[in-house]
Amino acid sequence: MFSPFTANTPQVFVDIDRIKAQKLGVPIQGITDAIETYFGSAYVNDFNILGRTYHVTAQADLPFRKETADLARLRTRNTAGDMVPLGNVLDFATSPGPTVSRATTSIRRPSCRATLRPEQVRQLPSTP
Repeated sequence: MFSPFTANTPQVFVDIDRIKAQKLGVPIQGITDAIETYFGSAYVNDFNILGRTYHVTAQADLPFRKETADLARLRTRNTAGDMVPLGNVLDFATSPGPTVSRATTSIRRPSCRATLRPEQVRQLPSTP
């Protein structure tokens, strides 16, 4: 039996220090939007040039979203309009965890594949 499942894939847990965020005037929505946009992606708009439509998506380039330190360097605005580094309001913890994939129903699950030896295969009764 073969499975690409591993229980020791590096994972980063990001904890928002809500008290510190409140003291700095940083809305939680601003923090999550910055993480989502730069480490995930966000649709911006579509535009047309010479009859072709182009889809615009915002996302940080791969070299700038590979490490935990890259996340800490992101900035978001506080209520006063100042830019605050996310490292001031986020705590990080790394731990090993399972690799998961999504099924077509969006349920998280590990994948598994098995190959049986001929002696392990039993004949199923035929149906009349």
